[in-house]
Amino acid sequence: MEVPNLSDNLTIDLYHGFNIDNVSERIKTDVLSVFPNLNVCINEIAYDIYLPNRDPKEHSNKQGNVCICFFLFLIDDLQRLTNSISLPVDISINMIYKLLNSSLTNLGKSYDFVCILNPFSSLKDISKNTDSHFDKIESALKLYINKICVNRRNMRVFSHSLSSSIYINPKLFFYAALPFGTETPCIISNHIIEIVKKIFMPIPKALVIDLDNTVWGGVVGEDGIESLQIGQTPVGNIFIQIQASIKRISDYGLPIIVVSKNNLEEAIAAFNDTRMLLELSDFVSFNASWNPKYQSLIKALNKINLSLTGIYFLDDSIVERNEMQNNCSSINIINKQSDCISILKDLLTFESNLTGAEIANSLRNNSYKAIHDAEINRSSYANKDDFLSSLNMSFDFSPCDKHTMNRCLDLINKTNQFNLTTERLSIRQFKHRLSKNNMRYFTLAVKDIYTDHGVVGVIGLQFKIDGCIIRHFLLSCRMLNRDIEIKMLSKAKDYASSNHAVKIIGWYKQVPKSRLVKTFYADNYFSLYRKKLDRIYYIKDLTTYNAL
Repeated sequence: MEVPNLSDNLTIDLYHGFNIDNVSERIKTDVLSVFPNLNVCINEIAYDIYLPNRDPKEHSNKQGNVCICFFLFLIDDLQRLTNSISLPVDISINMIYKLLNSSLTNLGKSYDFVCILNPFSSLKDISKNTDSHFDKIESALKLYINKICVNRRNMRVFSHSLSSSIYINPKLFFYAALPFGTETPCIISNHIIEIVKKIFMPIPKALVIDLDNTVWGGVVGEDGIESLQIGQTPVGNIFIQIQASIKRISDYGLPIIVVSKNNLEEAIAAFNDTRMLLELSDFVSFNASWNPKYQSLIKALNKINLSLTGIYFLDDSIVERNEMQNNCSSINIINKQSDCISILKDLLTFESNLTGAEIANSLRNNSYKAIHDAEINRSSYANKDDFLSSLNMSFDFSPCDKHTMNRCLDLINKTNQFNLTTERLSIRQFKHRLSKNNMRYFTLAVKDIYTDHGVVGVIGLQFKIDGCIIRHFLLSCRMLNRDIEIKMLSKAKDYASSNHAVKIIGWYKQVPKSRLVKTFYADNYFSLYRKKLDRIYYIKDLTTYNAL
């Protein structure tokens, strides 16, 4: 599922069994503080866990483009769940299933995301003697969610554990089965905001950092290297922790780009200081000059074939943050404040939101570094052909298998710029395609004199009675400007022809992010076949084609 646009309408339906004062107002205020351009609608919907006889469809009010459902599982009778009154665990699980089945059956086509706010882990903190009870409920809930995710490709269902801090009034909890206090709306809203941010914030493609008063205390050009605050003092220790977080993010595989207003030689020399945790090798691009930072950033991104989408910016100066935002509207600013404590706090929050599914491994990071080095050397060659020849690239086209399936699916669902069909698939759908006799998926791995770039391209072919349809054709943006896509198209034609296809058909879906590939088929001698809605089909006769 693609990341929603930040100008979308957003509807949040919150199902719960208690009267929580002002929770809707709090959630709306908090969402707008983070995403001021969203048109937000909050609906509170009461449910009866024992008799879910209301049709939730009557209450859903999907006014916008994105609709999120939250089930707040603070069940009506918390005393039962804490075994104050004995209730078999199977009955508890059946009641939860009954509610979810009733709601999701009616609303499965309406919601884009369904989140179950799960208090069972935190309930164990309060009622230590019921670990087994809650473990069983939690395990059953996870199995249910996995089943839903497999069967509903257009709806993402997940669980989010609530912290024990939501039960902030033990007296009310034990005497009245009411765990709420005055801070409860704020706590619930914080959890919901955390989830909404993960849904709406673009998948990170790179982290861009300033240097002075951001990764060290002081200004290297004025104070000198020896006077920089790095460790040894309370403030210096904060900057050490900032550097440690950046280094971990780099180790995860997210490219780190330095954009600083400094003399290049002085900025580079600072990293020779033994107090420094970060090293020059941690960065895929190092830019220090007196040019506007947005100009330096755009130039750096062009060198490694990255767009501004998914770029996150960390800088202590509000002037620089505002200038970056004004000139690169799609940039994501990590920190709102300029003091080092706030920078550290916001950076750690950013780091905590990174997952293995959202960022690649160190292979991709090495690839960006290699591309940057190659682009620096490009100017020494007379023309593009000489430059590409110097790279000594090797290509490995292989059938997609269990070893490359996850990477293949990752590219299918995340590649935007060079992706002709932009057709997204669930893991279940992809496995089904791989099992069909008339479907063939190939991965492309690339190496050059600089590094092994790994799997960077995907081709998906579907064979009909007398022809072949290109269902997927995509290439990682970091491999653009190397004519690799032409070799991929030749592979598709060769395979189709050798398997007796007399024609091959490809289609391009007209979406803003893929304008780059608008003329790809026409440029490679395919003929316009037909237009259907937002798809433009092209065809190539293979009867006279000689496969290599």
